[in-house]
Amino acid sequence: MVKAIVTGAGGKMGSRIISLISSTDGIQVVGAIEVPGHPIVGRDIGHSIGPGMPRVMVGDKLTECIDRADVVIDFTHHEASLGYLKIASEKGCAIVIGSTGFLPDEMDKVRSMAQKTRCVLAPNMSVGVNVMLKVLEYCAGILNDDYDVEIVEAHHHLKKDAPSGTALEMARVIADRLGRDLEKDAVFKRHGMIGERSKREIGIQTIRAGDIVGEHTVMFGGIGERGNETTIRMVQAALDMQEFLGQWNNLRRKQHLPVFEARIGIHAGPLVAGVVGEQRFAFDIWGQSVNVAARMEQTCEANHINISGKAYELVKDDYDCTFRGKIPVKNLEDQEMYYVGDKDTG
Repeated sequence: MVKAIVTGAGGKMGSRIISLISSTDGIQVVGAIEVPGHPIVGRDIGHSIGPGMPRVMVGDKLTECIDRADVVIDFTHHEASLGYLKIASEKGCAIVIGSTGFLPDEMDKVRSMAQKTRCVLAPNMSVGVNVMLKVLEYCAGILNDDYDVEIVEAHHHLKKDAPSGTALEMARVIADRLGRDLEKDAVFKRHGMIGERSKREIGIQTIRAGDIVGEHTVMFGGIGERGNETTIRMVQAALDMQEFLGQWNNLRRKQHLPVFEARIGIHAGPLVAGVVGEQRFAFDIWGQSVNVAARMEQTCEANHINISGKAYELVKDDYDCTFRGKIPVKNLEDQEMYYVGDKDTG
């Protein structure tokens, strides 16, 4: 029979662990710990563990009960966990730590004290999450520095630490595999004119809302890896714009007011983007793709959307398109043109 002490006995996680132990064969709660002054200190929780169980008084000093335990189970707070680990290491008692939010210098202390006893520390005890950590390590090794890494995590509004320990562990695994220093390369927020993204940074963003149990998304973003999705979104946006203008112009005509008619040209291809100006800055784009898109617009009739042959190849399975012929473009071969119709529902 494994004898366990559970810290944070009055909290949600601690009480849940005690409940799970009570229904699990081969392990027994022999001690429960809370912080001094907690209202549960001094109470007997034996009755909540199960009928016929011995008394288990909640104490506030681990040193007073650790001698009767085989293992300490701690899901509390990183500062409290360091104290519990120190006591466990001095007594040679095993300890399982699920607390998160450890600072780098605290992790150094954890590694040092863990050498003196049996210690398991994991920010997430889920088998699925730990499998995912191995998957992320594998993916990072394959994709290497050619892909940007972004991590987004969402939890309920009661969670106290941010980012979550799981998100930080995901970032650590990826950083280690890519040979990056998470202390220098992690970016936890972006605001204002921050400039372009560096290749080494690993973005870690946090959402706190409602009762979200815990969601983690890791993105490896490469150039062109979204395939035709961007072009489809662009064409749909153009259709939405023309639809809005059509409705707005109808109202204007009824009021005998001037209307605004748009010609939209779309092309898909590489370009150069940058900032121009020394005192007053502006973003701009250059290249043959810009010229082709401009020619598509120039040869388009009002209230229509004119796309190039390259754009057509990316959206032809999603939209009805009508071939219009070819037009000359400087320094390029003649370019095919297509008018875009409604979304293809066939």
